[in-house]
Amino acid sequence: MPLDAYLEGYIYMKAFPTIILLTLVSLCWAINLTAAVNRDELIHCITSVGGRSTCVRHGDVNADGQVTAADAQAAFRFALGTELPTADQLCYADCSGDGGITAGDAQGIFGTVLGADLCVDRLPPVDMILIPSGSYEMGSPESPSPELCRISDETRHSVTLTGDFYMQATEVSQWQWESVFGEGSNPSFYRGAYRPVEQITYFDVLIYCNRISVREGLIPCYYDDPEFTRIFDGIPPVTVARAYWNVTADGYRLPTEAEWEYACRGGTVSPYNNGLWNSDCEMDTVLEDIAWYHHTSASITQVVGGKNANAFGLHDMHGNIWEWVWDRYGIFSDQPVSDPTGPETGEDRVVRGGSCCDTAGDCRSASRVGTNPGYAYY
Repeated sequence: MPLDAYLEGYIYMKAFPTIILLTLVSLCWAINLTAAVNRDELIHCITSVGGRSTCVRHGDVNADGQVTAADAQAAFRFALGTELPTADQLCYADCSGDGGITAGDAQGIFGTVLGADLCVDRLPPVDMILIPSGSYEMGSPESPSPELCRISDETRHSVTLTGDFYMQATEVSQWQWESVFGEGSNPSFYRGAYRPVEQITYFDVLIYCNRISVREGLIPCYYDDPEFTRIFDGIPPVTVARAYWNVTADGYRLPTEAEWEYACRGGTVSPYNNGLWNSDCEMDTVLEDIAWYHHTSASITQVVGGKNANAFGLHDMHGNIWEWVWDRYGIFSDQPVSDPTGPETGEDRVVRGGSCCDTAGDCRSASRVGTNPGYAYY
């Protein structure tokens, strides 16, 4: 089973509700309203508590991963007021990064097309979703009627999560990875700026979290030592290491396994987060609108956010690529727990969600796999 390790749900801890973040957090410059833009349209780009967004490389107006003459033409239309931009395009068309869309921005974009590289590098908008605290039944039912495709390590038990958190609406993409580790650092087999990053080890993910934390002035969560004196860092791929989590730190981190399943389910008790019940373990039509799995993806990763979101607003929790969580792999107890973080010992770590190469049964909300944290599959 291919395990495309993916970063779903870093958590950013503060005194107010826990925030699960999947990406960088910084201000997306507000656009002036000279083109009669509705201020409500700016919400997606302007910073907000716990859910701030950033912009892609300015100039990529149509967000296809490249800057072309079509982008420059669109910027001219926005500057002239003949076309109303979307919220995303408000960010993308501001080539100069000065907070306004003018003919100069359009000229700058065209200059970038010609190789002058005049546009400011920024990052695409990233939606942050508030996930409320609560309780749920983790795992899958064994009786009176077992869930179809159920595996024995999915013992159902009650879990309470005591804090709210934020989670990125989509998987971490390849441009996000390169924004942290630099151009040429993308390890993914299936390339594309807006495809999810894959072929990364568990330890690579921890380093990614820490790098973002440092850049944002936050306290990193992961360390080389239990006294939290040496920040966990390295150059991916890192295949052998030992990391310690400082739970009081306010930086980015992986979700726990319980947090991941809670976010994935979105309040559902069914095998998938659209509330529908499965009828086959290999190919199931109930998955087609929410998951890239082997029947819908041609076994190739797809652009993030391309399928319908769950009730929380999260995409790709089923399929596309497997997702690392913090926990070591272990057998669940049937007893109620609060804010679990997994076993204290063990070598394997857990991946969740299934991938574009997997069956419908592998993509269920309760499906879980333990794997070597130093492996980067595909």
